[in-house]
Amino acid sequence: MLKYITLIGLLLSLTAGAGYLDISRREMNRRLRLLDYDNNYTLEKIKKYRKKKKYNILKVKLSSIHPWSKTEFDTEFFYYKSKEEDKRPLMIIIPPIVDITPVDKGMAHAFMTKGYNVFILKYNEKINDYERPLKDFNRALVSILTSARLLIDFAETRPEIDHNKIGSYGMSLGALLLGIYVGIEDRIDGAIIVVGGGQIPEIMATSQQDIAASFREARMEVEEIDTPFEFQKILEKSILFDPMFFARRRNKEDIYMVIGDDDSAVNTKNQWMLWKAFGKPDHISFDAEHFPTILKNLYRHDLIFEFLKERLEKEDEKLSRPSSNQGFFEKFFNLFQ
Repeated sequence: MLKYITLIGLLLSLTAGAGYLDISRREMNRRLRLLDYDNNYTLEKIKKYRKKKKYNILKVKLSSIHPWSKTEFDTEFFYYKSKEEDKRPLMIIIPPIVDITPVDKGMAHAFMTKGYNVFILKYNEKINDYERPLKDFNRALVSILTSARLLIDFAETRPEIDHNKIGSYGMSLGALLLGIYVGIEDRIDGAIIVVGGGQIPEIMATSQQDIAASFREARMEVEEIDTPFEFQKILEKSILFDPMFFARRRNKEDIYMVIGDDDSAVNTKNQWMLWKAFGKPDHISFDAEHFPTILKNLYRHDLIFEFLKERLEKEDEKLSRPSSNQGFFEKFFNLFQ
């Protein structure tokens, strides 16, 4: 623990006064090393949760060691596993701030119909933990990102998964975290970032999403912070991991973004900021608020499947990675009728 505190202090001193987003490549590499983890784990549980016509939904639990606290911690996720024996590419879904939603489950079904196996990560620590001081915000990011990386380690042991073809999908908070995930994890071949942005402190300080706003107000009261601007500055001094820091590590061809042009939950400015940081990748934008953008995009998922098809075929040419398929998403809402 003392070593960890000393290392964090050194990093903060090196970046003090440099500006939140102005980190060098050397500094970026230091922060990447802070995310190093032990990829050994114990498979604690894998059992059938639900049975569908063409696939089963399994609940999986892994036990491993947290990279910072060095204590045991759990990673849990749902595994949508095809009943067919063919090796399939993998899609990893990172949920929004409310955790797994019907939209995530619907997306899992859609990817299953397109020839994937699917994991949906379950958060092992809440971003919006009212009891956690702002100075410890990094801990939640490390816990979630480590779990997301362990999902790939698990996938690499499964004969039914083509672990050379891995995509990831996230919306809202899931998209924000995916922006970091794809930046630090080279094994992700294609990322679909739906209403996600860069500059976490600014997003957390300006978001009008109910849960994010409640978290901000609660911490401001406890920590006696007077304004959202001050709240943002405190986070800027402490947060070590942001999509903006690692975006340069990826080619724009690896990314597809969905942007809300009237978004007050993840400010539109922050979404376009991340788009530029990734090198202006393929995208679609809607003149809509946060959740309406997500809903409108459900009818344009043919573009996502086309992106994945092209991305993964290119990886095949390199003896590398994800999927095939194209299609439309008009049957999505029938899942909930």
